[in-house]
Amino acid sequence: LTLTMPNSMHETSITVNHDSDDYAEGFEFGYRWYEAHNKRPIFCFGWGLSYAKYMQVPHAEFQAPVASGRPSVKMQLWRDSDAEETMIAVDQVVQLYVQHHKPHARSFKELAGFGKIEGLHQKEAIQAEIELDAPMIWDSEPGDKTAYDKGWVPVTEFTVFISLHGVEHARPLFTVKVEDGEHKALREYDFDQDGPMKFDQELAVWERSQARGIVSEKPVEREWDSIPSASSPASEKIDCKQNVQCLLKALTLDEKLQFFAGDLDAIDHVPGVDRLGIPEINMGDGPNGVANTIPGTATSFPCNKAIGDTWDRNLTARYARAMAKEFKAKGKNMMLGPGVNLARVPQCGRMDEYIPGDDPTLGAELVKSFVKGALDENIMTNVKHFGNNEQETNRNQWSANPDA
Repeated sequence: LTLTMPNSMHETSITVNHDSDDYAEGFEFGYRWYEAHNKRPIFCFGWGLSYAKYMQVPHAEFQAPVASGRPSVKMQLWRDSDAEETMIAVDQVVQLYVQHHKPHARSFKELAGFGKIEGLHQKEAIQAEIELDAPMIWDSEPGDKTAYDKGWVPVTEFTVFISLHGVEHARPLFTVKVEDGEHKALREYDFDQDGPMKFDQELAVWERSQARGIVSEKPVEREWDSIPSASSPASEKIDCKQNVQCLLKALTLDEKLQFFAGDLDAIDHVPGVDRLGIPEINMGDGPNGVANTIPGTATSFPCNKAIGDTWDRNLTARYARAMAKEFKAKGKNMMLGPGVNLARVPQCGRMDEYIPGDDPTLGAELVKSFVKGALDENIMTNVKHFGNNEQETNRNQWSANPDA
């Protein structure tokens, strides 16, 4: 799940009034609000069942960032034998969370990285490396009216967690201290002493029911597989850059300004610049497929929220490519999507359009795959609705009031 399932419609971090929404939650929104206030939703962010019922993590190693790269966690995953003989090869989403300690402690964890590990066979190990965002904070204090003059500074101490069953089941791996750009990772889990970290899906389901007062029988403790040693994982990084400085220098001021104004005689159209080979922009509304305002028929794709629930970068790219082909067939070269508004209110009228659910890291990763998939078909994207777009009823008069 990319969306926390609340116990009631009004269990939310914001205040919903009769004519406005008040956003005073700070960073405590979505699943962060539940943990910060020691509350349990019906289903937590990241919760999901897999055909890999029993998983072990026999080893995990923190990798400090190199140059301008990101830190990562190298790990080995082992799918235990299953008496029910489920699917031959299955996938498993691995989630990495961080919690800030210094310079400002936070009372909640938040997603920092994830990976969908494909092709897991029973009694077989797979090596994986998952990058995570290096935690940063904006160098300002609450109420600072000159905060726009500040900048990002690194979090100097944080804990990295791993989970296969959502944020409520995250378990600590390392506490990382950063000093003068150097990262020192201290183990929170001792694989040598305690053995592989075990994730039992049936036990996780039972724990969730117990926490909510549902009486059920505890699963029988299983006998876990013995895991052979494995070699160190390899990593592959892809870097893509584009340079448009020559075009910016060649454009006249009037040509630049028309990109902002567009064509006043046609909706969703921006004229091109023929002399520089810059094509016109023909936009089509999305983000769940070509809008029915364009003549002809179009495919009704699964909504953006559904693709977010897959946690699958490759599938997201394929989804975007398929959608982009239809935009191209309609004579469009830009889709107005994907949607990235973060989930704060369960009854949001356009929740189906938003990929991230509760979490910006998940959204950022999948949206990158969406954009790249659309670009594969030479279709541009307009990433939109970045925040506080929860209300469709009376939308033209409604006031969204973020905490200043």
